[in-house]
Amino acid sequence: MPPTRMPIVCETALRSRRDPGDARGVSARVTVTILLGFVLTLAAAAPSALARGGSITQNLLEKGLRHLHQAERAYFTGAQDRARAEGTRAERVFEDAWAQDQSDPRTPMLGGQAAAFAQNLDAANKWLNRLAQASRLGEGDPDIHFLTAFVHLIGAKRPDRALRSLKRMHSLNPRARPIERDNLMFMAHRDFGRAYMDAEKWDEAISQFRSAARLAQRASNRGRELSMLGNIGMVMRRSDRLIEATEVFRSLLKAEPQDPLWHWHLALTLAFQSRMAEAIPHYREVIRMREAGQAGAGVYAELAGAYLRLGNCIRQVAEREADVATRTKAFEEAKSMLERYIKEAPDQSLGHKWLGVLLFEDLEQPYAALPHFRKAFELDEVCEDSLAYMIKIHERYPPPPDQLPKDDPEAAEAARKAWRAPIAAWKKNIQDGADRRQKIREERVKRTGEAGCD
Repeated sequence: MPPTRMPIVCETALRSRRDPGDARGVSARVTVTILLGFVLTLAAAAPSALARGGSITQNLLEKGLRHLHQAERAYFTGAQDRARAEGTRAERVFEDAWAQDQSDPRTPMLGGQAAAFAQNLDAANKWLNRLAQASRLGEGDPDIHFLTAFVHLIGAKRPDRALRSLKRMHSLNPRARPIERDNLMFMAHRDFGRAYMDAEKWDEAISQFRSAARLAQRASNRGRELSMLGNIGMVMRRSDRLIEATEVFRSLLKAEPQDPLWHWHLALTLAFQSRMAEAIPHYREVIRMREAGQAGAGVYAELAGAYLRLGNCIRQVAEREADVATRTKAFEEAKSMLERYIKEAPDQSLGHKWLGVLLFEDLEQPYAALPHFRKAFELDEVCEDSLAYMIKIHERYPPPPDQLPKDDPEAAEAARKAWRAPIAAWKKNIQDGADRRQKIREERVKRTGEAGCD
């Protein structure tokens, strides 16, 4: 019999919910700008630049900085194409500024960041060399190590290398750009944690997220700190440390009871332990808060999964209910939740699959279940259990009454043969595609934490 395990959620690590453009979509409550220090530096340096006859350079730096801010904003809101375009525009302006004055270290610092946002590593390295030439301190200049870290993290996606450069920067001068440095260091630990999480190196991921949480705590950024603790909870859940994960999410819910994400993750963790009755009130609260407009835009769609998971929890609890009336009422509610999920996420296969399971196994309505299994397999043929259910219905049951002529035996036998005809091809489909489907499911698990079939 195909599995009926509780479905799980994509386990992409949480970003800081106080970073602009959180990947989880919780609205940013405090905007933390990595480039803030450079705005102040630029403004403060303007008089000296003018004294050198550098008004043209100053104007170009200010123009480039406007593009650089646009690149940064686009980067943190997930608009990567725009970030690259704005970074490219900024870098071109900084090239013009460099042509005007090659003694000003601000220009290569800003140009290197622009090139990183543009994902142009050759240009970024060129700006790094220019900064080294313009600096009086050489390798002892903290700014060189900051820009190196920036390029590694934003441009090359190498948080490990970024951390090494940031630690070197701190060792040279702890007071050099502390806000920007710690912002970048937080991001590096967070992204390094994600990389370890994707590689299923659980202890290493937890260590990185804890380091990020400590940085957030030191900066009094409670939102960032809680997000990193949430990541630790997700790592624990994925590594089957379910009791510990439960305690993490309970503590987060206590800290932020009005955040639907913590109800969501606590419910998932409880359901993983087959504690369905305990998970149900948390799923209900997610739905209530979502419908009340308390879910951020970025998580609104994801939290629609609460209808699916609530429906399944109710179904599984109802299966153990002795009272017929109570069980019937519960199955009807489960059905309405699964139907609501299908309405909210019509392109997702799991709604149709689990509604089919409810209709087939619990309500004994195989013909009503069949189109849902068919639709589930159409939406995601990698999950062959829906096809297995279709085979089971066609093997166990005759054609639907409306397809079976009553007064024409030959036509009735033809209808029976037509009903059974697809079974062999379906079985062959499952057998021939087994290795391919398994490989795709394994890739999905590695990428998102789930195969998407349960």
